[in-house]
Amino acid sequence: MALNITRSDAERLLKTAQNARASIKRAKEHANEAVERIVQTVEVGSTAFAFGIANGRFGGVEVLGVPLDALASFGMHSLAFFGVAPDHLHNFGDGAMASYLTTTGAGIGRAMAVRAGAAAPMQQKTAAGWGYMPRNDSPSALSGAGSRMTDQQLAELARLA
Repeated sequence: MALNITRSDAERLLKTAQNARASIKRAKEHANEAVERIVQTVEVGSTAFAFGIANGRFGGVEVLGVPLDALASFGMHSLAFFGVAPDHLHNFGDGAMASYLTTTGAGIGRAMAVRAGAAAPMQQKTAAGWGYMPRNDSPSALSGAGSRMTDQQLAELARLA
């Protein structure tokens, strides 16, 4: 018995094959975007974490009076704008900037709390043991480890807020 395939059957089969190829292409593109997003998250987060460790360990690292994480962010973004590994260097630069802004913001927040009459809040030790900062209410400790602003600068910013 002969197989009888009509033109419409062949067109329908071709259309089904084209749709399947398009679906596979979309799935690959979606997977690539997901991998890129994961890489971005890891690069930004790990860079912020590494600078956080350095700031916590050494009390804020400066080069010629400029915080290292801010300087690194500027340098990495500058190189990326000139075409040097732009995707990755922008991510690392974003992580360095996140570290700088988080450290500065925490110092400003502590100064605002003191201005409002509260004792300088410090992080509490968590169940995992991370995030512990010993309580120290002395004026020189209000900026916290890693803050690059003087107590006077923090107080002025808190006054303006």
